[in-house]
Amino acid sequence: MRLLLLLTISILTTGTTTPLLAGGDAPHWRTVDTHVQGELSITCRLVDRPDWSLDRWIAIDLENTSGAAVSVAALHLSLTLTAYDAEGEEIRHGSLVIEEAAELLGYGDGWMAAAQLAPGKTTVARQLSAFGLALLGLPEQGDSYRVEAQVALSMSTEQELEGVEWKGNPFDFEWQRPADKALKGAALRLRQLLQQPEDTRHHCFLLQSYLSAPSVSSWVSADDLIEALTIRLGQADGRRAVLTALQARYADAPAVLAFYKKHIAEGDLRTLEDLSRATDIWDTRWADDLMALFEQSPLGVQQRIADILHAHRPDWYRPEHSRRLTATLLKQHKALIFNLPEQLDLGGKRRWSSVIEVLSKVGDADLIPTISPFLHDRSVIVEPCLANTARSYRLPRGGRLCDYAAEAILRIRGEQLY
Repeated sequence: MRLLLLLTISILTTGTTTPLLAGGDAPHWRTVDTHVQGELSITCRLVDRPDWSLDRWIAIDLENTSGAAVSVAALHLSLTLTAYDAEGEEIRHGSLVIEEAAELLGYGDGWMAAAQLAPGKTTVARQLSAFGLALLGLPEQGDSYRVEAQVALSMSTEQELEGVEWKGNPFDFEWQRPADKALKGAALRLRQLLQQPEDTRHHCFLLQSYLSAPSVSSWVSADDLIEALTIRLGQADGRRAVLTALQARYADAPAVLAFYKKHIAEGDLRTLEDLSRATDIWDTRWADDLMALFEQSPLGVQQRIADILHAHRPDWYRPEHSRRLTATLLKQHKALIFNLPEQLDLGGKRRWSSVIEVLSKVGDADLIPTISPFLHDRSVIVEPCLANTARSYRLPRGGRLCDYAAEAILRIRGEQLY
């Protein structure tokens, strides 16, 4: 049996705020609306005067009074926030969508078991609040935002429970800058987050929010951020947020340059991914180490190194350096590179495009005649819907082999692609 639960809450924001008290006093929550039907009740709550210093300020309570855990088959939760300045101009807008029940409720026992809505009350607060902090941000001194928000939740279960449909009542609040004393509490939480990574989106939202606020991130040193990087694997644990902060504040700090030099020498793939994204973190003296690593690495690692070298081409490029890197690729892929399009099947064309992309980032104009025959091959090697996902390209990237050949030639010529 399926249970349908629909919750819609409209939030128009005006009012005052209160900071989180230094003594740890809990903020006062008020119930916006509640609905009970059968053995399930749903309540939405908001802190009386929410502000950026609170890591929990909006919540949904799901109460299961059946006495038994309920297996959740499907769930869709969305939170949309739109902020306006004092003149009524929209300044921020975004939506959080959660479709993994386990992200809210946790998994049941056993591999691939359904998420469980346990007996009693389950509160969903961290996920919604963290997203709000990241989107709304910390207002400047004296500023405040009026916010309109909407929460929607639908859930289906296998239990025989009656369906529920509910629309909540509108309520108001204002998003203001908290007092400086409350910001010190956010700085302490930032240190805890840096030291204790989690593979959750709300962890990443909080890191992003705190690190983007200078009055809070100024309490964090380059060593703090470096330590935070070393304990993160780079999936959904906030590594990218830490990297962004490190680049913004400490790109040329001696400790940062020494950290990356050490990990380049070790061939650490996460380091190479960092440097391919954070191009302001760079030392010309790394070029020799990167070229040496390129010669010893498989294509997947060479792709990352080529990204880094291409971003800093004026700092290292010499014809002899380009020939050195080209010789490495020719040694590994000579038969593939010098094939004509009609000699390759679809798999071969895909491999060719991968090798040529790397080659075009480190090679020179001597390669253009080798690439040119592929300008006439319109074979689709990547689905068009996937071909444009990474960047906004100068060319309309349709996933055809000729598109990749054209990009490679333009790249060799030093043209800007995106």
